[in-house]
Amino acid sequence: MAAVYRMVFIDLDGTTLTTEKTMTPRTRAVLDRLERVGISVVIATGRAIYSVRELFHDVPFRGPVITLNGAVVFRGLWAPVWHMETIDTGTLREALQALEREPRIINILLESPDGYFVRRFDEEVRETFTEYRKIEPRLLAPEAVREAVVTNMLVRPDDGHKDFVHDMLQEMLGHSVSFAKTSWTWLEGLKAGVSKATAMRVVAERASLLPACFQCRRFRP
Repeated sequence: MAAVYRMVFIDLDGTTLTTEKTMTPRTRAVLDRLERVGISVVIATGRAIYSVRELFHDVPFRGPVITLNGAVVFRGLWAPVWHMETIDTGTLREALQALEREPRIINILLESPDGYFVRRFDEEVRETFTEYRKIEPRLLAPEAVREAVVTNMLVRPDDGHKDFVHDMLQEMLGHSVSFAKTSWTWLEGLKAGVSKATAMRVVAERASLLPACFQCRRFRP
């Protein structure tokens, strides 16, 4: 096995994790064996690093961790940022000015490597983000955003307007920020062209393990 594979990328929700957000003993044994025989295991998830660390605080992962759907890569589960893709400040200003005028948007959240900003710190934000991060958000003020490094933009439409707001954002910002509809209430936006696939390429290149399959069309962003 070690002679064929050099690195394995694993998603979390719906794949490595059960519906109860746990890892079965069999899955953990397989991942342990991969690392023992020299195959690096890399997590690739849409979750933020805080959530991954909370889930796997007792799992000795040694490989890199791709978070936020490819926007931020950590050298390891508890290691510093290795690579990140940011949304430029001009795009952020354009987006925030437009979103502030849109009545069908309940809240806005901006992800930053050292924290996060919200337009409104309500109970939904506390339960969804603050409780497991153990970090209070900063309010979304223009002066704070000008100085921040932002990797992801989350927008929460009101009930019944998710598709409308998604299409509006794509038309307005699709050239620089790509928004995705998910199973939860928030729309997730990151720099256009960034994905788990592009982050996988970065990890493989930096580890000098870029295999032939990464040249295949299915791995291109």
